[in-house]
Amino acid sequence: MRYLTETDTTWIVEWLHQSHGYSEMEMQSFFDFLASSATPSAVREQGQQAGYLRPNPMRNYFYLRATQKEPLDWLYTSAGLTLIANLDDNSILLIPEFSYTGIENIELRTRFSLWHGNSDSEYEEKISTAKWEVRARYFF
Repeated sequence: MRYLTETDTTWIVEWLHQSHGYSEMEMQSFFDFLASSATPSAVREQGQQAGYLRPNPMRNYFYLRATQKEPLDWLYTSAGLTLIANLDDNSILLIPEFSYTGIENIELRTRFSLWHGNSDSEYEEKISTAKWEVRARYFF
């Protein structure tokens, strides 16, 4: 579902269900394997073969994104907030971001990703709990 308000705020709401995704028990088996594995290459090989390294390996996800063009009347800017929630294990990914396009053919963008959840949940089992990105794109 997508909705654009009169103030140029865009709301996007999605629910993703994958019947072939993994259950909580199947993911727990993989997390147990990670904890007992001796080598990173074994983890990578086993994870890829079993499909655990897909972007969304479990069954049910909720996606919410809100973006605002030119917040506070700052020309050529956009601010956004994205929430991805794993509905099976109640872990979340939260991403605030800000972009600037005031230079011809260039986009500058920064975003901060924050993962949170209980232990042995998809987003809590990431290598880090946060990531900051700064991007510059040139269009020609």
